[in-house]
Amino acid sequence: MNFWAFNSSNPTLKFGEISNSSLQSISDPDLQHFLAQQSQISGISGILITNTILLLPLIWIARRWRLPFGSFTILLSLPIILMGVLDVDFKMSIIGIVSGLAADFIYKIWRVTPAIRYKNHAVFTMVPFCLFSLYFLDLQIATSGIVWIPVFWGGSIVLSMLSGLVLSAFAYSKPPKHVNMSILN
Repeated sequence: MNFWAFNSSNPTLKFGEISNSSLQSISDPDLQHFLAQQSQISGISGILITNTILLLPLIWIARRWRLPFGSFTILLSLPIILMGVLDVDFKMSIIGIVSGLAADFIYKIWRVTPAIRYKNHAVFTMVPFCLFSLYFLDLQIATSGIVWIPVFWGGSIVLSMLSGLVLSAFAYSKPPKHVNMSILN
C-alpha cells in the first residue's frame, strides 16, 4: 500500500487509470462506483497518514523547546525531497519548502513558545492547511486536474487540519495525576 500522499497521483486518476486491466472490463456501474470510492478513501487515508508522519516529530520537539527558524522547512521538505528521489520527480519538493517556510514565518510572527498551548495548536492546524492546499493546487495546475469532487479534496484538507489539532492537543495535554497504588492493595 502506498501511504505516502506526495508519491501518489491518486486525486488525479480516473477509474480506468486506477484499476488494473482485469478490472477495466467491469460493466456493473455500482461496482465501478464502489471501486472509485475505495480509491478515494485510500487517498484520504494516505493524506492523513502522511500528515501524522510529518507532524509528530515537529509536535514532540515543539512541546519541549522553542523551534529555531527553518525547523519546519527542514522537517517538512526533507522527507518530500527524499521521496522525490525515488521517482526522480522533484516538483512536490517545492510544496514542502514553501509550506515549511510559511509555517516558520507563522511560528516566528506569533512568537510561539511551548508554554502557550493555544498558539501551538493554531500553528499545527495551519501547517497541514498550507501543505495540502498547495498539494492540491499543484495537482490542479500541473496535471489534467483533480478528478475528486470538491467534498473529497476539500474534506481531506479539513481532516488533515483537524488531525494536526488533535495531535497537538494530545501532545500538550497535562499528564494524569499520580495515583497512589498502595491504597488499592
